[in-house]
Amino acid sequence: MIKVDNISKKFDNKYIWKHLSFDIPDNEKLLIIGPSGCGKTTLIRCLNGFEKIDSGKILLNGVNIKDIDEVTLKSKVGMVFQNFNLFPHLTVGENIALAPKILKLGNKVEIKKRVSELLNQVHILDKIDSYPKRLSGGEKQRVAIARALATKPEIILFDEPTSALDPGSINDLLELLDELSKTTTIVVVSHEMDLIENYADKILFLKDKGILEYGTRKEILNSKNIEIREFLGKE
Repeated sequence: MIKVDNISKKFDNKYIWKHLSFDIPDNEKLLIIGPSGCGKTTLIRCLNGFEKIDSGKILLNGVNIKDIDEVTLKSKVGMVFQNFNLFPHLTVGENIALAPKILKLGNKVEIKKRVSELLNQVHILDKIDSYPKRLSGGEKQRVAIARALATKPEIILFDEPTSALDPGSINDLLELLDELSKTTTIVVVSHEMDLIENYADKILFLKDKGILEYGTRKEILNSKNIEIREFLGKE
């Protein structure tokens, strides 16, 4: 479980957002939405320590993440970047095996087996020896997810996971996220209406340096707030 307790973040003495507080229970699917530039990506980068907060606390299972060493934190809270960030000089299998090798999460045989299992889980085992440049956007997305899963994280953060995908690949991704959420907490930043209308357990609407509204999918979709209704195309 992640507990966000009164956190604030600023760049060049200008606050991106202030005094954010919310909880993310285990195995919850949280969607973070809001207008461009409101700090959504910055928020999830703070959740796994890529960005440092200026005040407040982020607790992972009751422990302040600033007291967790960086390698351990990154293994517990994985991230799938908007542009995937796959290493072009490594094959798909090598991309996924890299973190387990660095963290010594098994011997060579065990890591190879883990890589095959993950690629099978995301339905792309046949691409194990391919290089990223040979993959479609949807295939790169699946490799990035498998790589994030390689360290057996408790939480996976997704930054705009549908931005480079065609409609068919978006549907495949939603099915995969549903499958993953049975054992993993999922936090997604997205503008995708399919995610907003059909996917999330909870939705956090970020706006004007803070949380405009936070609630269940039904509560947000039925919100009376004018800004939220305009964002959702209901006005």
